[in-house]
Amino acid sequence: LNQVLTVSGAGASGQLSVSPAVLDFGAIQVGLPRRLPLTLVNSSTVDLWYELSFCRTEACAMDEAGEADVLRCLAPRGLVPARNSVAVTVQLEALARGSIHYDVLCAIAPGGNGDAESVLLLPPTRLSGIQAKGEYPALQVVDARLSGVSQEALWRSLQLKQVNDELNDVPSAEEKACMSVEGKPPPILHAPATSTFRRFDLVLPPRIQTSAEQRLRLLIRNTSRLPARWTLKYPTESDVQAEPWVDFGPPSDEQVKQASIIDRKIISARPRSGALQQGDEQVIELTMRHFATDAYELPLTLVVECGKRLVLNVKGRTLGPTETHLALPSGGIRLGAAPIGLPTPLRQTLELPNPSAVPVEYEINSAALDAFTSKHLGFEVLSCPEPAGVISPGSCARVPLLFHPLEAREYFISLPLRFGHARGGPCKDTTVLIRANGYDPSDAPVDSTSEAGVMPPCSLLQPSQVGLPVSLSLDTCVFGRLPQHSDGSQFLILSNALDTACKFAWDTAHPLYGSRVAIHPSGGSVPPLGHVCCKVCVRGAGPPEALDLVLGCTLEPLASTAANDFTRTADGTRKLVAERPEQRRERSALTPLAARQSLAPPLSSAAPPRLLLGVRATFLPSATLRSAAFPLAEHFVPRSLPPPEPTQLGRSKPRRSQAGIYGAGVARDAATRRAQRDTAEAVLVELLQDVMRSEEVRRVLQAPPVRIVPWFAQLAFARHGTAPAPVTVRCADATCEVGVLDDAAAAEERKQERAFAAAEAARRTTRRLRDVQSSAELQELAAYVLEGTLFSLVSDASHGELSLLDQTPTAPTAEPGRTRVTKAFVRRGRGLGDTQEW
Repeated sequence: LNQVLTVSGAGASGQLSVSPAVLDFGAIQVGLPRRLPLTLVNSSTVDLWYELSFCRTEACAMDEAGEADVLRCLAPRGLVPARNSVAVTVQLEALARGSIHYDVLCAIAPGGNGDAESVLLLPPTRLSGIQAKGEYPALQVVDARLSGVSQEALWRSLQLKQVNDELNDVPSAEEKACMSVEGKPPPILHAPATSTFRRFDLVLPPRIQTSAEQRLRLLIRNTSRLPARWTLKYPTESDVQAEPWVDFGPPSDEQVKQASIIDRKIISARPRSGALQQGDEQVIELTMRHFATDAYELPLTLVVECGKRLVLNVKGRTLGPTETHLALPSGGIRLGAAPIGLPTPLRQTLELPNPSAVPVEYEINSAALDAFTSKHLGFEVLSCPEPAGVISPGSCARVPLLFHPLEAREYFISLPLRFGHARGGPCKDTTVLIRANGYDPSDAPVDSTSEAGVMPPCSLLQPSQVGLPVSLSLDTCVFGRLPQHSDGSQFLILSNALDTACKFAWDTAHPLYGSRVAIHPSGGSVPPLGHVCCKVCVRGAGPPEALDLVLGCTLEPLASTAANDFTRTADGTRKLVAERPEQRRERSALTPLAARQSLAPPLSSAAPPRLLLGVRATFLPSATLRSAAFPLAEHFVPRSLPPPEPTQLGRSKPRRSQAGIYGAGVARDAATRRAQRDTAEAVLVELLQDVMRSEEVRRVLQAPPVRIVPWFAQLAFARHGTAPAPVTVRCADATCEVGVLDDAAAAEERKQERAFAAAEAARRTTRRLRDVQSSAELQELAAYVLEGTLFSLVSDASHGELSLLDQTPTAPTAEPGRTRVTKAFVRRGRGLGDTQEW
């Protein structure tokens, strides 16, 4: 029998989806594997077999063995039941620092009785992606503060830029040998010596014996996306746990001195460990005490768990009462960059601080400068007009240097320097390494003298953490390049963090204050929890100059006022009540003597707190800046230049020709005469060009000769009104015919003359208005008026006299019967920031 068997069924297409769409591991520690689940969802009505594969989509960094990462799936093949899901574990281990990107591919086959060798329903297709970033725990020094040292000088002496670069680098093979995958210490046999780590010298400025202790505060931040644990170890501490029977031998003199420094706490650090999450910050305080006269050095090992390791070698020096010393940077001094082709050298300053308690006499050996000049075929690339001098105790000498590069390259010179006691005694010899760059004026100069882009623009520490009641909105006012003989200004905010007022006074005794730089106001008081706006002005008078100086601001916190010293007035405001003499005598009689002595503030010999502000600007000729497409229209350059300074025509005082410390004269009369002649020629050429550019001179030279009418002919014409007969006048040296025209011709001529005079007057008026409107003086006046208005508004808002919330500002009330009118304007005078009240 033939029977027909009918088989029927519903076809279904298999489909898999994945959750999440992108498997993000985030930041993973290099060498530490991490696992995450990947869910496969079968939304169809049939069972599906899957097979996962991974494909790298972007190139990434490799380790020493040429491997970037290890990615594997714990269940790359399996069955996903119908309308069900399966979680697959993916493990990723980064072997190098960098980004990781993968595509997850899946091939699908129909499910059966354990048969995974069926025909593929779909070729391998992309289901999702995997991304991660391999990192090491990393720290960065984001701020540093030391009383009495400017920010740029502190960052250079501590080498913090190099420290941050090293902390941000990949751990070396020796550093990787110090950690295992779990972050535990390695075996003793694999522990490398501390000398293999990179060493950085943190040089503190020297101080006199019995001076106040120095407190260096470093603010560190966790810049990675991983938790960072750090430790600061003394040289007497070690990870190596030696057996009691191990004999390391007698300690060296250096080890004995380091142990003494640690025991006596001459150099100490706190805290010495910490744990930071992503973006967290912590302050490390390094303290140095000046007990005995000596040079001290203590290496501290900074260990970041599973990260970098380096040695911070803290150096300090304690000076004796009669010891002479100059605090010169160990890495040399870098001058500001100068463009090639300047008509005169760029004037710069070499600072020689004297931290000792005695005056120091110094002299720079001019033989090195002469040899440097001979090397450049007799051209003075670098010169020093004043190579000798005396530095007062605790002050700083500003030695002028003239830099005139010939090529766009870096120049090096080692200057021998001899110094000693100004009143006689043995001398010391040292060497100052000078670095300077020359660049093409058409290119932008590289600011190699600053730590721009590295150190913060202002303090990131709270004022209470650094022991200062007031903070600055800027640590350094950078003006950049400015035209010669122009001015520049910036605003600065002083913020008071105390609930009491604080007086401030800028260092107006600085040798360049008033002539090159000024701050308005130069002194005053910052209200409690308030701020004061100051304007910093620089002036480029004289030859081209690279201005780089530090101005100090002395702070004096005022005594707090008790709450019971205030009373309420009728309008509800608080008013300070002065204490009457009888009340003061009564209070003194009721207060015991011991209590009064305990309430008196203790006498302190510590110096008042000071803020330091750096000011940097480079004044260059307008022609040099014009070749670099510099916006000269934004700056005012006066048309008539001021007379040259004595330093431009030569020194105001002739250089002594007698033997100095080195026993050789340093006079250069030929160079002085050549400088005087060049300056005189430049001034005469500028005066002649100014005269030839005058509109009156140009009109006189281009106009035709005017007919001369004698005075008696003009009187006759005015008296009779009719033209007399022509008259011939015989002169002593020439013959000229003088007459008057007829009435019609005279009237026409007078009409033409009046029309010409009116047109000439209109043309002069139009030209005068156009010249006034386009003049740089008017633009400068408008800029000063706008700047003064902005400064007044900011000052009023700072003192609470202007309400920023009300639409209608409230004017100060005047006394009855009087009208109060106060106007202020800023004018240009001999000094900067001059004001006048009307």
